[in-house]
Formats: sequence, C-alpha cells, structure tokens
Amino acid sequence: MSEKSKEIREEKLFFKKVFLKFIWLFVFSGTVFGGYKFISQENVLPIKEIGISGEFNQLSARELHTLIVDGVSGNFFTLSVEKIYQQFYALPWVEKIWVHRVWPDKINIEIRENIAVAILKNRGLLNSAGTVFSADTIGFEDTLPTFFVANEYEQEAIAAYHRYDKILSQANVKIRQFIFDTRKAQRIILANGLALKLGRVETEYRLKRFIRAYTSNLLEKKNEIEGVDLRYTNGFSVKWKQA
Repeated sequence: MSEKSKEIREEKLFFKKVFLKFIWLFVFSGTVFGGYKFISQENVLPIKEIGISGEFNQLSARELHTLIVDGVSGNFFTLSVEKIYQQFYALPWVEKIWVHRVWPDKINIEIRENIAVAILKNRGLLNSAGTVFSADTIGFEDTLPTFFVANEYEQEAIAAYHRYDKILSQANVKIRQFIFDTRKAQRIILANGLALKLGRVETEYRLKRFIRAYTSNLLEKKNEIEGVDLRYTNGFSVKWKQA
C-alpha cells in the first residue's frame, strides 16, 4: 500500500470517529434534554408536604403560610430555593432560614427568629449581633433598654451590654439606658434611675467593684443616690440627691 493510500485511509478513519462522536453527543444531548423536560413538569414529583420548624414569638402563622404559598413553585427538582430565601428574608423578624429537600416530595424550612435585645435610639431594634433589623419599636419601649450609640459602634456596644447585664444580675438590677459615644466613653442608667459613669477602660472591673460595694453597703441607701462615677483607680465617687 502506497504512502498516499495510507494517508487517505487514516483520514477516513479520523472523520468516521468524529462522526460517531457527534452522533453520540447528539443522542446524549437529546436524552438529557428530554429527561429535563420531563422532570420539569409540575405533575412529576410535585411538592406534597412542607414542614416549618423554629421558635416563634413575633412571626405569625398566617404570614408564614402566605409566604409558603407564594414562594414554593415547581416540583422536587425545579423548586426555586432562591425565591424562598428572598420571600422569607423580606420579613424583618426572620434572622436566618435553611431549606432542605426531603425525597421524594417534601421540603423542610427551618427558621431562626430575630430576638430584640435593645432599642437603638431613632434607628430601630437591635438583635444580639448588634444589627438593626426593624425600624418598628412600638410595644418594646417599656421592656427593652434604649441605646445611644455612635455609628459603627453598635456591635461593640451590644457585646459590652451583655457583659454588663451579667454583672448587674448579681444585684438584680437592669440597664434602662446605655450611652456609648465616639470616644468609647460609656454610661449606663439603671432601671431604678441610678446613673453610672464607666469611662473607657477597665469598665468591667469598675462595674464589678461597684456591685460589690452596692450589695454590701449602698443597697439600703439606693434611693438617696443620684449617680456614681466609677472612673477612679482605687474606688468611686457617689453623688447624693439633694435632701
């Protein structure tokens, strides 16, 4: 066989292989497309059960039901999880959700509700992460402390509040107002009206020192105290109310 004949034969084999691969790809693509078109039909593996779990205090069953009806479309495979996320995160009281498919016809939606920890003055409700999640503070003014916090210090302030609240619980007192300025100087006003100046450094140490003295010596005279300045190295000063 001549060299030219060999080249012609090899060329024919090459084009034959290419043609067979093309045919295989065409058949495979058609099969995939047909399969996708079939499973995309809503009557194929439709969603028959939706489970919702979580502890709810502010979210209503009616709101959740409406969101489910509006947000769940498609079957088990074509369900738009992204749309469900968008629908639920539109609710201020939804902090986090998880959506899980359960074969063959169920989805579970787990919801974590926001917990209001404080009111950020003129801005809204703060959660435990220091994030404002709702501008509506109606109904919370009498139960939550009010924060006066400089911008960008919300997370630092909420972390400090949790530490102070734990210390003050030893004396069974609560914070009514918390002031945290741009210099990080801090003041708190207790539910009984007592004002405490904490300053900027060693604030926890100062507060613990005050609580020890308060529970042992000052508790009986609490109604006579107007304010306490804790910004001292070895103690604190007490300002008494006018007789």
